[in-house]
Amino acid sequence: MKDFMAISEEQIGFIVNYVEKGGLLVVVLARKEINHPSIESYKLLFEKLRWAVKLENGGRSVSGTSTGNLEIENGGGVVILSWDEATGKSAIDEETMGFIEFKLGLR
Repeated sequence: MKDFMAISEEQIGFIVNYVEKGGLLVVVLARKEINHPSIESYKLLFEKLRWAVKLENGGRSVSGTSTGNLEIENGGGVVILSWDEATGKSAIDEETMGFIEFKLGLR
């Protein structure tokens, strides 16, 4: 993305529905703190997913979980990756890769 963009209420609804019906959402944390007002739309997405995880530090971190792998009711899941993990600068741990493969039906 050239610029940081807000996600609309309609897009949030689509994402929530996808995850609640068993889909896998991969969240990539920001490389540097985002001070743009659009970050609020991502915080709203986290709230609507009905999990106890909150986006913090301008999108650079989350609170409420000790793992980056979150089970959502009805079989859906969320994976939270750091910027370095998502860009290949840092390895994704074995547990997270196993979770991704399981959710994608590869295991």
